[in-house]
Amino acid sequence: MLFTLGEWIQELVERSGIQMEENETHISAAYSYGVIEESVQVNESDPLTKEWMAYTLVNLTGLDSTDDCYIEDLDESRFPDHIRRCTPLMDLDHNRFHPSDQVEKQEALSILDQAVSICNKRVIKETTTDVQWKQDAEIKQLDTPPVVDSKGRIEMQEGLEAGDIICWHGMDDSLQFAEIMADPDDFGLYLSDVDPLSISDSIHLSGSTNVDFSKAQIIDGNGDVIIDNRQSGIEPTAIRNYTTSFDLSEWKVTLSAASTGLKAEVSKEMQNGSKAYANIRVSGLRFDYEWLSQQQTIQDVYFKVAFNSEENFGVRHTSYRKLYGDFSKVDPSDFVSTVKNFFQDADHCVQKTLTLATINVQVPSAPGVSVQMKVDLNIYVSGKIEITMSQGHVLGCEIRNGKTRLIQKMTPEHTEDIRATAKVTTGLRFGLKMAGFELCNAALLAGVESSMTTSLHLYDSNGDHTVITTDLPADVADELSQGNGNVVVCADLDAHIIGEVDLNSKASVLGKLGLGKTITIFTSKNASLLPQGMKHLENFHFMAECTRKGSSEIIFNDAVKVTGKITLERYAYALNINGYRTIVVTGLPEGYTKEDLVYETNQSDVATVSANGRVTGRKAGSAEITISTQDGRHTAYVSILVKTS
Repeated sequence: MLFTLGEWIQELVERSGIQMEENETHISAAYSYGVIEESVQVNESDPLTKEWMAYTLVNLTGLDSTDDCYIEDLDESRFPDHIRRCTPLMDLDHNRFHPSDQVEKQEALSILDQAVSICNKRVIKETTTDVQWKQDAEIKQLDTPPVVDSKGRIEMQEGLEAGDIICWHGMDDSLQFAEIMADPDDFGLYLSDVDPLSISDSIHLSGSTNVDFSKAQIIDGNGDVIIDNRQSGIEPTAIRNYTTSFDLSEWKVTLSAASTGLKAEVSKEMQNGSKAYANIRVSGLRFDYEWLSQQQTIQDVYFKVAFNSEENFGVRHTSYRKLYGDFSKVDPSDFVSTVKNFFQDADHCVQKTLTLATINVQVPSAPGVSVQMKVDLNIYVSGKIEITMSQGHVLGCEIRNGKTRLIQKMTPEHTEDIRATAKVTTGLRFGLKMAGFELCNAALLAGVESSMTTSLHLYDSNGDHTVITTDLPADVADELSQGNGNVVVCADLDAHIIGEVDLNSKASVLGKLGLGKTITIFTSKNASLLPQGMKHLENFHFMAECTRKGSSEIIFNDAVKVTGKITLERYAYALNINGYRTIVVTGLPEGYTKEDLVYETNQSDVATVSANGRVTGRKAGSAEITISTQDGRHTAYVSILVKTS
């Protein structure tokens, strides 16, 4: 099938991450970014040829081949220089390129993916900090940093007035800049950020750094500096680990910093005895950056951050029966109203947004250049939930000709036990700063969103039943209805991963220039957490459709419901190394007992399982536990994730 030039350009723009404006075409986006030069005309219906591939790929990647190999048919192409530079991506055939040969789609996309990988792994070999301030810029040098009171007003010094731009040496000996601004309401003077482009002739920054958290300034969520080792002179081995705890809006927070990463542990004990918690770890943080501007013009920006993160969120409730009593004898017609009367005052909902920490790290060998990371927690949960996510991230952008290209890669692994309507996310924000100015930034919002609708099947003495949809959390209704054969609980669940990238907020120089973007990566359409086509739950086991349409009779066998299949309390667990959990069986096919079950693990080095279903974590990784009857007719599975801590 013919693969056209127009189709190729569309794939190139989308796969490389070139951002399109509303109503903009792929062709115009390619022109704007420089993939196609203004002097070159494109006929979208033409077939994609090798010379067009070479031309667009070199313009995208900036490839510059050092191979002086002889290419016999260069004079047959309108893009000879591009062909020569593209030989690392496109092979020659006995010193011939065959520029007019058509390229099949599969081959073209394979080469395109290689080219995008090259773009996203720009090699920055030198650390450069070259700033040329304007000679006519009236900048007043202070011998000491300005004194600021509790309301943010500065104490004026002789010779200073509103409108002056001042500079001083900060704690890390880098120059800091600000403009003195007057507040007409209280006649006070305040410091305001200054756009570095307005007071510079040129700025050239470049570098790569692996962030060492042991050499950072860490500010807790209350705004207090809890550690500042940017210029401590202490050897890293002496401050390899640092831990501090503080209270933040009724939450207990513990921050732990080491050279390789940062960990935040958050928890809150609730009035009804339940507990909400979150553990967030960021490690392996690396920045790569290049910035080139002349006067007010951005010529080239490349900003990329790579890191690993682990998130564990949860809300654990105590027994609802202990809190609200035994409802097994309640008449089904009164079940909902009776439970609500007890439940309406319960503190079962968790909702909070917390900024846990801000981390500032100076870039080695780059005076005045620093990177910043902020960690936020957003949590809303009504019900029971436990989510563990482990992800590798690459995040950033490249800007040419005022056009943004997103650099993004997320590889989430997860386990979850969701019995709630919930939205829990970690917000991680990274910024590149120079002399106190934030040049560019990138933020990632990652987590899980779920919605659950509870349905109660209420049976009367004649065996007829009514279905009622209620706002009671499904886990509450399920536990309180246990033993009441006339009340059966179903739930409909929708759950998906959240992934959103925010590039260059208004606080950054690029954001003020209109180069900010918000991009949604994961949605309910492309990142569902549910089995294909399965959203209905009975006893929190996924079913293709509701099966509760008949008699209310429920058979019990050894205190386990006879359900027609093996059903479990949970189908996923997250364990620490040497931690353990016992798999709870809630239902068995008729004629079987718990003694008929066999437990097996597919990764005994990661997790082992005993004859009675006790699972023990052995090393970090994932495993699957198979629970089957001895005759092999019935089987269920449990996912296990073993964490380092």
